[in-house]
Amino acid sequence: MAENECEIRIRKVIIALSLFYSCTVFADWPEGFLKLQDGVYRGARPQSTGKESQWATISELQPVADARTLTVIDLQGGDSWTSAFGAQGESAEDRENEKFEVESLGLAFLNEPLSSFSSVDDNEDQKIETVLEFMQRAAQDPIHFQVFVHCQRGRDRTGLVSALFRVRYQGWEPSKAYQEWLDLGHSDFIGEVLSQALDQYFFTKTKWSPEGPL
Repeated sequence: MAENECEIRIRKVIIALSLFYSCTVFADWPEGFLKLQDGVYRGARPQSTGKESQWATISELQPVADARTLTVIDLQGGDSWTSAFGAQGESAEDRENEKFEVESLGLAFLNEPLSSFSSVDDNEDQKIETVLEFMQRAAQDPIHFQVFVHCQRGRDRTGLVSALFRVRYQGWEPSKAYQEWLDLGHSDFIGEVLSQALDQYFFTKTKWSPEGPL
């Protein structure tokens, strides 16, 4: 491929990322919000506009007010370079601000940074296991403990741990869990082109792929 063609493709990727991360849609619930089962919730990073905040809506998920029974699990921080393109939540400052806002609402906060684009290493593998353990704890005792898992868009990193939870703890077939992951947005440009390392991790963990058992 000629050098100028490579440069054109790189510019297209940068432009697409810039446009994507500059668009934020506010609603009562975060984009892609879903209850996997009682006590276990997932979605995109909650947003705030003026006096309104989706964090306040998230805080209503815990049955006992101000009891810190709901833990917000933030998977952001592994894509810090995307902050240059306007991605919210990836910088250390953004995550500190989120921690402050979450805890001010009486919720607990846990940050387990994952990358959307790099292969999952041993350190990230352990982080994923920690998140799955929190999700399972919530599934077993939703009256006293709940979790809300999120990343920037709630599609790639959040989709991965949700799909693994479906398979490991809810007994879903990997093909069904993977299809839900795609249906919830992982099949867009970011997921198909830039986040394939997450797919490969899912295939390895479940010993399954769209082409057949591994």
